[in-house]
Amino acid sequence: MFVAANGRISGIIAVADTLRPESKAAVKALQDLGLQVVMLTGDNATTAAAVAAELGIADVIADVLPDEKAAAVK
Repeated sequence: MFVAANGRISGIIAVADTLRPESKAAVKALQDLGLQVVMLTGDNATTAAAVAAELGIADVIADVLPDEKAAAVK
């Protein structure tokens, strides 16, 4: 995000979600059960891919609006 004052950029704020410590283990446990884990998110594709890689998730569906998520699951 950019911060502006008097029509000029005066700063940048970086925001990031952090993963819960148990997330990677939870994904692995699901995969060990033979389940296909898919990340479905409204985040942009670049952010989603980075998080998925950290969690060991190969299948990512990104840029999905809230009202589109049910259709994506179907």
